[in-house]
Amino acid sequence: MKKTVLLMFAISFFIFGCSKKNPYEDPSDRRISKIKSNTEEKFEGEQIGIDLTEMNSNMVYAQVFNMLIMPEEYEGRLIKVGGTFVRFIPNGETEPVNSVIVSDALACCQQGLEFKFADDYSFEAEDLPSEGTEIEIIGRFVMSQTADGLDYFYLDCKDLKIL
Repeated sequence: MKKTVLLMFAISFFIFGCSKKNPYEDPSDRRISKIKSNTEEKFEGEQIGIDLTEMNSNMVYAQVFNMLIMPEEYEGRLIKVGGTFVRFIPNGETEPVNSVIVSDALACCQQGLEFKFADDYSFEAEDLPSEGTEIEIIGRFVMSQTADGLDYFYLDCKDLKIL
């Protein structure tokens, strides 16, 4: 009796276990579904894709880390983020880089999101906040490449608010 039950279990496991499609056969199956918006807020009639200002500091840090490892999931989406304004000139470059720095709850880990001003965003250089100022920006997530062929991303800033 035990052998019969065991044999039936093994046969059913083989039939049903082997009939399922391997989820890793197709590379497109490996991608997670698009990250859903966490807000109903709109900017100039378009829904904001991810509002980092509504999350606690640990979630913001995790979401920004997620942007670093899966940037294709965020491409073209409007992102709203708040943090500390930092402007610096990277090694070997001549143009300054604007970024907003976000920290985790203990402020021991920090990540920055580079942003560039959109072509239709009007500002004067003296309108830029001083370094260390708390800001909030709304920008479109853009993936690009350097002249060397390295991938990178930035936020195409549509709105900057000094807090």
